Amino acid sequence: MSLRLLVLPLLLLLAACEVLDRDEGRLSLSLTDAPVEDVDSVEVTVDAVILTHEDGDTETLELEPPQRVDLLQQRNGSRASLLSDVPVRSGRYDRIRLRLLESATSTESSVLPRGTTQRQPLFVPEDAEAGLILNGAFVVPDGEAAAFTIDLDLRQSLRTPAGGAQAWTLRPVLRIVEDARAGSVAGSVGTARATAAGCVPAVYAFAGRDTEPDDIDGLEAEPLTEATVERGADGVYRYQLAFLPAGDYSLAYTCGAGLDEPDSSQTLSFVRGLATVRAQATTTANF
Repeated sequence: MSLRLLVLPLLLLLAACEVLDRDEGRLSLSLTDAPVEDVDSVEVTVDAVILTHEDGDTETLELEPPQRVDLLQQRNGSRASLLSDVPVRSGRYDRIRLRLLESATSTESSVLPRGTTQRQPLFVPEDAEAGLILNGAFVVPDGEAAAFTIDLDLRQSLRTPAGGAQAWTLRPVLRIVEDARAGSVAGSVGTARATAAGCVPAVYAFAGRDTEPDDIDGLEAEPLTEATVERGADGVYRYQLAFLPAGDYSLAYTCGAGLDEPDSSQTLSFVRGLATVRAQATTTANF
């Protein structure tokens, strides 16, 4: 037997051992937003992503430079990349935390209220720090790449200044979805519905086919995500609900999105619909 034939199996064996022993995968992570009315811009500056492995070990991935993201630009399927194919320990993770920069004298995280030109500070209250942590399992396969998107739902998270204060607050409501298993719902809304007097149109998505829609108030069913309805250049009113895990959803169109305050209950009128989401596909649902 030639030396060449002996060396080739040995190299293959060593390569296999390297894959088994390295205990490593690669992680990509993006940030998207379910938008809100009354503001033209919401910027957050993420300076680290902190991962907690199922065995309790944590890994801090510093972002250099920190990533400043205008959340209102990350909608309708758009997203901002935080991590791209970064080597991490493989296995199951129980928590992921986004660490934000903030201070009392600068605007690393800030809000530009609609119709104004001056940005205002955005803070995460101490009792809401846990809201930056997603307590949901996800897996980075050994020797493989995994990509996830985090949805920071501004309609459920953003609080307007109270009592004459200038600072806005963020009580983050987040969810994470694996890109390969996510799809979207998109469609149009009739002009008469979208342009009714005082209408602030939006479409809410609730998990399950028989879910009774409700406003955002922390009670009863809460929407998994929401989408604003926007008029296109062709005059058609459209919406898109992106990054939804594959499955069945109850949809609800409302003109009362501008009245929906997350800290209290409102009675909203809904037009209901249904959609089945398939991975890597867009389902059409019109109202």
